[in-house]
Amino acid sequence: GLSHAGIVYSRAVCEFIARRERSKQLCEKGCAGHALVMTGTLKRYEQLTRILLEEYQPHTRTVLRLQRLNELCAGQLDSLSAGEMRKIFPREYEARAGDKLHYRYPGVGGESYLDLIMRLQEVILALEQERTNVVLVVDRAVARVLIAYFQEVESAALPYMDVAPGVLEMTRSHSGFTCTHFDISVGLATTAAGPGAGPGYDRMLTHTLSSGRDTASSRSSLGMAGGMPAPLRYSPRAMHIERQSASDETYLRRK
Repeated sequence: GLSHAGIVYSRAVCEFIARRERSKQLCEKGCAGHALVMTGTLKRYEQLTRILLEEYQPHTRTVLRLQRLNELCAGQLDSLSAGEMRKIFPREYEARAGDKLHYRYPGVGGESYLDLIMRLQEVILALEQERTNVVLVVDRAVARVLIAYFQEVESAALPYMDVAPGVLEMTRSHSGFTCTHFDISVGLATTAAGPGAGPGYDRMLTHTLSSGRDTASSRSSLGMAGGMPAPLRYSPRAMHIERQSASDETYLRRK
């Protein structure tokens, strides 16, 4: 479950989501309103969504808990940070560093990014059909796959995408999706891999807030080819992410 720092972070995220749902900006776009929440089945996800349901209106908000949205499974290396993995399992660290897309963690349930892409296909199809606001409570690997799909990032680059803690708002438009990252400055993020079953595991979540009700539909870029995931397409125009502080409305831009 979450440590004290993780709970502090989760409460700040829930406060931001509740405030954002009522924001003038979304009201002007016709996107205001309580979002559908989609998340995994791990305890830390349940802790965050419980805060959202109990402390912010409406208490009857719809929450879908899907095992498919759980973090990439690191098998027997679960809960290890990159530094710990490099020190204790140097061969596994080197193998993963050499090919993060195809590397599969050893042990029961261990997955690769390709496995994760396959697992998330149905979730992506459901998101494509959704026309209401959706809040996704996920960890970094899952966030990378979802962002890569909607931003048309090629599969080889997917495992190396920078996903910072906070809220990433993706807004649908006729030309694709625009992205704004809102930083959450309180709490502590983790560098550990996997769902985090180890004792005393401190976990901070990455949250993706997808909003917008335009009728334009994003082109599918995560199709199937011969039973394997088709390469994700890369679009240079889609890589702009606007970064904004959730507290002081300050912008940092990256192109």
